[in-house]
Amino acid sequence: MSKARNFFLWVGIAVAVAGCTDILDQEPKTTLAPENFYTNIENFEVGVNGAYDALRTAYSTGELAYWRRDLWTDNMVPSASSSIAVNVTAGELTPFSPLPDSFWEEYYASVNTINEVLVAIETTDLTETETLRRMEGELLFLRSMLYIDLVMLFGDIPFLQRPPGFTESFSVEVTPKAVVWENIHTDLDRAIDMLPATYEPDQRGRVTQGAALALQARAWLYDTGGTDHWNRVRDYTTRLIDNAAVYGYALYDDGTPDSYYNLFITDHHSEDIFSLQHSANLNNWGTFSNDKDVNSYVVTTSLVEAFETTDGRIVTDTTDPEYSYFNKEPRFAASILHIGGQRTGTDIFHFVPGNAVFAVSAKIKKGVNYSLSDLKQDPGNQMLLRYADVLLMHAEALNETNDHAGAIDFLKMVRDRVGLPTSLTADYVTVQTAIRHERRVEFCFEGTRYFDIIRWDMGPQVFSGNAETYDRTAYSEVNGDTPPEAYPYQKITEYAYRFIPERRYLFPIPDNERRLNTDLPQNLGY
Repeated sequence: MSKARNFFLWVGIAVAVAGCTDILDQEPKTTLAPENFYTNIENFEVGVNGAYDALRTAYSTGELAYWRRDLWTDNMVPSASSSIAVNVTAGELTPFSPLPDSFWEEYYASVNTINEVLVAIETTDLTETETLRRMEGELLFLRSMLYIDLVMLFGDIPFLQRPPGFTESFSVEVTPKAVVWENIHTDLDRAIDMLPATYEPDQRGRVTQGAALALQARAWLYDTGGTDHWNRVRDYTTRLIDNAAVYGYALYDDGTPDSYYNLFITDHHSEDIFSLQHSANLNNWGTFSNDKDVNSYVVTTSLVEAFETTDGRIVTDTTDPEYSYFNKEPRFAASILHIGGQRTGTDIFHFVPGNAVFAVSAKIKKGVNYSLSDLKQDPGNQMLLRYADVLLMHAEALNETNDHAGAIDFLKMVRDRVGLPTSLTADYVTVQTAIRHERRVEFCFEGTRYFDIIRWDMGPQVFSGNAETYDRTAYSEVNGDTPPEAYPYQKITEYAYRFIPERRYLFPIPDNERRLNTDLPQNLGY
């Protein structure tokens, strides 16, 4: 981890969450030792809440926001005014790039926060064993989420189960990728056994047993090094699906035409397995800056074209009369705000020539709550695991274990929700192609696309040719009397994709870390 980080960062978080001024009176929060803080179960609760806050920081702060990961894929590109310093898909990452440095620093700071509390639980003499066991399960889940991202992004990494001492932190060695995955699976199995199926309403948002099952399924989905990983994915998703009624899981459907849009701006519903919790009054884990609406990131033509028409066809020819923003299945208008599209009600999105923010032809709509007066201060939660993902993971595992007809059944559940036909031949390649396509459109802007590309080894296919968007200047020339359906669909090249095979999709180990810790090796290709 970054050695500049204060190893007692958790105390600052814990005290801030709890507002415990008596602790501040005893000794400074930056020097308060864990053994002096964790003397009662209430303070343990404060520490666990601080761990949730640490995860929120890692997943929703600035360039680390999970939805921005689509910038690393064929779904979205940064405009010239973007604050993204490098572009992963253009092959421009270096050990000096700020993006991998931010991930490494923030994630290991969050891991350290969690490990402080885990060590305190392991050594406490308190007798509230059932509560402490539940807390330990929560923490193991939260740490596993962080380690899954770290091992996917960096490969061999330090797997820390306790905070290192100051001297030790300068010589921490990496753990082989396969061993990291073994530790993640062990931790998540422990968490599954420790966590409850549900909580009381005032505790909603905490990690449940169902969330741990879903994350374990995802961990096995990403851990492609073993020969048995598809059976593991199938087993964990089966266990979750078979107990969906117990956990309260089902695909969300509010019975309105805007149901899919509402899925992402409504809190605590049946599809929500685990979310980052936020609160408008700042007494919980705070609001987050939801700048999806005001961002200058541009959706690619490739993603726009991936959404099917209402009758289930893919149209990629701009001269085809059916090539339009306006005849697509419901997820398109719920996910992508396009020229002539509705924000809400009668509010139409228009091109603004010369405006660096709004000079975009298509941008993110999914998860933007237009009922708010300030879109940049959103108290809504952010889903990281949802039931549709479980169904599609299960479908993929069935197909990979030769149950192609069964896979179609679960794929159909997801497509039925948005009224799309599912007519497939039950053979491996056909079903695999359909599932991969479905994952792209169903989970766009949810941070899963890059890891899907990695595990499918689709870099050479996806990152070839050019990243294209629609020509924004063309819209400024449209006559005011032109109906939105007749807007031009002229494509422009933003930059050339560049895939570097020897890097194996991995980020570089930040140079800052390697100068502080010479035991850290550099990943290939950097």
